[in-house]
Amino acid sequence: MSEYLRTLQDVGGDLARTVGRVHLGLSPWPEAREEWLRWGVHLRVTRGVSVRTCDRYLRAVGEFLQWLEPGPANGLDGVDRDTVDGWMESLYLERRLGAQTRQVLLVALRSFLAWRSLESGEPNPAADVRGPRKPKTEARKLTHRQVRKLIQATSGPGLTALRDRCLLVFLLSTGARPIEIRRLCLGDLDLRERMGRVRFRGKGAKERTVSFEGPAIKALLEWLQARDQLDLLEPDRLWTTVGKQAGRPITERGLDKALGRVAKRAKVAPFGLRMLRVTFATELYDSGSDIEEIRKLLGHESIETTRRYLAVSERMQKARIPGRRLRAIIGDERDVPLWLRHKMGNLESESNAEQ
Repeated sequence: MSEYLRTLQDVGGDLARTVGRVHLGLSPWPEAREEWLRWGVHLRVTRGVSVRTCDRYLRAVGEFLQWLEPGPANGLDGVDRDTVDGWMESLYLERRLGAQTRQVLLVALRSFLAWRSLESGEPNPAADVRGPRKPKTEARKLTHRQVRKLIQATSGPGLTALRDRCLLVFLLSTGARPIEIRRLCLGDLDLRERMGRVRFRGKGAKERTVSFEGPAIKALLEWLQARDQLDLLEPDRLWTTVGKQAGRPITERGLDKALGRVAKRAKVAPFGLRMLRVTFATELYDSGSDIEEIRKLLGHESIETTRRYLAVSERMQKARIPGRRLRAIIGDERDVPLWLRHKMGNLESESNAEQ
């Protein structure tokens, strides 16, 4: 067994299953299979890419290699711009994949070919390939009424209700990503009487610190007390499963399912974990926080992503030209007070006209 194959399969879970399936599918093309495995180890070990992203990228490039098989006459070195364009066309014409899915597959392939170009010194044939245009939808946040309904849906007795309620309050107070919840350890928390801080390890192994207070402190203390009664598989992990397999570290999928059930009981639809993150951002903005501060707290690389979140804030929704000012602009001065007419310069122009 290849050392690269062993390294990836040792991770377990979905990644091990993806590696095993694609590895078998690439059996007729051992050269490409070995490069694919080496790139997977580069992503997971050298770059520290998350297991979920590594799985998605390996699956995407595995699909490309299987589509390409048996490959150009001179192997992977024969992959050029036309080859990449042909694959993108097949994703749409033959598989009828949506724009977002095709974009994800292209990003993964571009990463693989960029890695090969660094090793070979040849240009990346996918560098200039433009992805499909994705419709830009507005970000969604939760209203105060929806948040209260979610909290009420977790107000019952039992450990599951307590865990879900504490998770909701913590996510609303910190804007954490699901992957950051999974990675969170006790050592990342700094709890004090009235305020706390948490250190997140986000995308690209980047760290950031977020402060919180009030209900989030109370929620965490309640959860920590209940958590200590569990038989913990990894005692350092903050958030764990409850129920039949209690004590295991919670996964992103488990988090999504748990809060999805809460939203269903609360009759809050649509619902997604990102809505909690957008709500955190908009509440900060409506409270007067600066956009750059919010970008750092969210861990965004681009300020444009933060602006997209804030476009649904109450502060942005209220931005408009006041009716009286607009009437003054267009010349309808029936309801315009004297002071505003003077400010707009109309009074001065009227005086000049009379002279």
